[in-house]
Amino acid sequence: MTGAVRATGVFLFLAAFSPGCLFIAAVIPAAEEPVSCDPSDPACTIEGVTGETGVTGPTNMVVPAGAIGDPCANDGACTSLFCDGTMRCAAAPTDTCPAAPRDPLAPVLFFTDLVSGPNSGGEDNLGVFITIYGERFGATAGTVLINGAPVAKIKEWTPDSGAARGIDRIVVQPGSSVTSGNLVVIVAGRVSNPLPFTVRSGRIFLLDPASTAATATGSFSEPFKTLSAAKSVLAAGDTVYIKDGVFDTRDPDSIGVGRNTYLYLSRSNYPATTPQTPVAIVGYPGHRPTFGPPTFPPALADCMGGTTAVSIEPDNSQYVQHLVFAHLNLKNSSLLLAATGNGLRFVDLVFDTECAHFHFGDPQANTGWLLGSNFHGTGPVTSMITLESYGTSTIRDIELGWNENDDTADCFWLFGANQQGSSTIQNITIHDNLVRKGFRLASFQNNVQNIAFYNNVALDTGPWLPDDFTGTATLTHNSFFGVERLFSFVGVKAAMTHVVSNNIFALTNGAVVSADNNVFSGASNLWRNQAIPPFDATGFSDAPGFVDATIGDLRLQPASPARARGAQTTRCATFDGVRRPTSSAPDVGAY
Repeated sequence: MTGAVRATGVFLFLAAFSPGCLFIAAVIPAAEEPVSCDPSDPACTIEGVTGETGVTGPTNMVVPAGAIGDPCANDGACTSLFCDGTMRCAAAPTDTCPAAPRDPLAPVLFFTDLVSGPNSGGEDNLGVFITIYGERFGATAGTVLINGAPVAKIKEWTPDSGAARGIDRIVVQPGSSVTSGNLVVIVAGRVSNPLPFTVRSGRIFLLDPASTAATATGSFSEPFKTLSAAKSVLAAGDTVYIKDGVFDTRDPDSIGVGRNTYLYLSRSNYPATTPQTPVAIVGYPGHRPTFGPPTFPPALADCMGGTTAVSIEPDNSQYVQHLVFAHLNLKNSSLLLAATGNGLRFVDLVFDTECAHFHFGDPQANTGWLLGSNFHGTGPVTSMITLESYGTSTIRDIELGWNENDDTADCFWLFGANQQGSSTIQNITIHDNLVRKGFRLASFQNNVQNIAFYNNVALDTGPWLPDDFTGTATLTHNSFFGVERLFSFVGVKAAMTHVVSNNIFALTNGAVVSADNNVFSGASNLWRNQAIPPFDATGFSDAPGFVDATIGDLRLQPASPARARGAQTTRCATFDGVRRPTSSAPDVGAY
């Protein structure tokens, strides 16, 4: 290939390899049409297929390939995809915003269920199923690469199918040609941001409650039929896929410890794992098995006692660690998920009950994730997420992102720790969540530290920032509509700091706003139906110009006064995965 090409007509996928070189994937037409690039032409655009894409102009263009120092049209030793201002291939600069692609039309990747797994074994000997979540995938399947190599199989390509926010999903199997590296998605020649994936060893099992196989080895031809059978063989690094079924019988392992739960995990029945060898319990692609009864038992009307759908507990101060729990339904229990442990990753879960949904911690939770999950329930004491800390316990480094609640009744607790002993909650990141009803960000804990709350969209009631804690809470680039109460405190400590910037507060008339200037700082918030608090010197009051707040669409109209009015920000990507500008003022709000 002597130059860049523009794809026309019929498309083929070519892969070029060279020893010690970066893999280059190119879309080539049946008849190549050469494209020249004049450095003086500011409209010049050359797009590569891996790496960065969508940059225009004669400087920092993306090119199909080239050895560093070679002319950009020469794909030579294929070690670079980046073209500097002299039209020479150069090493690409460090991407300061890996959360979103440079091209606003390119697919954006938010997260995956698995971040590691084997590339062989399992169905068709092609390795684990990796589910990729993001936006702008489109209806027509594109290409998925891991470390530059195409995955062996795309099993599902389903836009708008995620449990939360209607985000897009892709399910792939890596196959034996894939090695550890960045995973990218390519749609119509546009390349996503990368997410890491590590190839490792491990076994892959299938559990099918409807199986009629004479023997049950856990293979895909002889699947397990019961949870107990699958749990009995678990070892570090194993992955268990579960097909559709309803698990509403008490787990025998829970009887001896006085629990009433349908899946019980503790160190007595869970292997010793490491970050490199997690265990994964995941719904099989296209299936979403259910833990809990099909209907809500009348006996649980007061939400006291009763059952816990899934319980993950310590055993003699030994904790369950490094578990992925994904693509499952949890239903109709007084508590759906009680989890304590380290390195727990919960992805794409559907919570549905009239009582409590998810308690995380009590007594410990370090490095945990709740991603892309949906919460539904109409009971009077329904709560969404509670981080609990007791005695001398610690909860730290928790990410709550891309989740959605539909109608949990005025009790969306992002954390609410109990005031006992020297327990600590710290380093909690809460972002890109869609809260359709019942939002509350509150704490009853003396030692809550470092809360980052950004890119959230909330449609009813309002944020109660942590009441009494000894750290910093940052509230940036959020959009609130119908807020009734804001910044209301039980007590104020000198060590408290709240940084509030670039938010839209579309408050209801008569909303309660209390903002002590000794506690608050920040800038460039839009305030509706409320006087601008003194701490916000560059705040402004106006109608926000949402597309249609009555149906929950808080995107900004082109003429919205919130456009380009924000202060400079470190939150480089929006709620929908588009990069915010770095050389001009960003929009205010989550979008």
